[in-house]
Amino acid sequence: MAKQYGKNIDLHKKLNNRPSNQISAVNQKVLKNLVSVLANKGTLNNKGGGPGFEFLPYADGSGHLQPSIFTTGGKSLKDFPHFKNPFYNYLQTASIATLTLGQTNKNTGATSISITSPSKDYLLRKKDKFYLFNRLTFNYLELTANADLMATDSTISITSFDFTTAHHFPPGSFVVADNQRSMETISNSPQFKRFDITNAEYKTLNTAPYTLLGAETGVLHIPLNATIVYTHGADELVNAGLYIGHGTATSIGQYWASIHAFAYRNRTDMLYQLSPGIYGASTSTGYKTIPVKSTSDNGVGNALSLYSSANFASPASTISVFLYYKSVVL
Repeated sequence: MAKQYGKNIDLHKKLNNRPSNQISAVNQKVLKNLVSVLANKGTLNNKGGGPGFEFLPYADGSGHLQPSIFTTGGKSLKDFPHFKNPFYNYLQTASIATLTLGQTNKNTGATSISITSPSKDYLLRKKDKFYLFNRLTFNYLELTANADLMATDSTISITSFDFTTAHHFPPGSFVVADNQRSMETISNSPQFKRFDITNAEYKTLNTAPYTLLGAETGVLHIPLNATIVYTHGADELVNAGLYIGHGTATSIGQYWASIHAFAYRNRTDMLYQLSPGIYGASTSTGYKTIPVKSTSDNGVGNALSLYSSANFASPASTISVFLYYKSVVL
């Protein structure tokens, strides 16, 4: 075949690269590709190595070969650019724990999985659903907690589950709570606010009530509990009641809760607690109207205020209000 071109061509030699002059006798082009792969430290998306090179060991800063990520002692998957994506980062921050013992084999009737201890109590409650995520493939599996998860736990109790060989979750797999369940819990949870009231504001609570929650059209503020910290600065010599209500009325059935003779002649710091079922009824039959919070309207669209039946006079005392409440749109 070579004769028709007028030259004697050794096709066998033409199709084969000359060997390297290195002792290894490895082809120069292949050797360059190999060096390039090692310089890239074996990342999953390295260039130039071609198929099959992405699982090679990588060279460390001293030029020594280190095991690949698929052998014990290799780099963590989170160190690889391939996994620096939004979903992987989400799993890292949203996970409540990671597996310490992998679920990589058939395990029928499993009732627990081994995890790193979470940082807080009750990140999972009994009957809550959660997910295992393989940090390499992102495959996931839904499981159900069979007990409350506490901060010191090293296992999650689960309802009996049959793991198969198809369920591959190596150590380091993420444990992620059910996001919809978490959002439901947050949405239904009480809200909280703290109010530090100065002495000047304290002394004018009758003429200038303090707004705890502002009026909003179509919104009902439902106070659940108020803790009041009284810091004594000077004796309170005015006998006045302290109220929380949807208006500024002091008659029974027109406020949420009250304290009769608030801090009157007390000479120490004090701690008060108000709830919907507690107020200082001014008559022996006042208890009959304790469930009534407003007889003039239903409270929708009203502000929630802190006020007193007369201005206090202590020149140095202050109060702090810690309010748990729920605002409902009607």
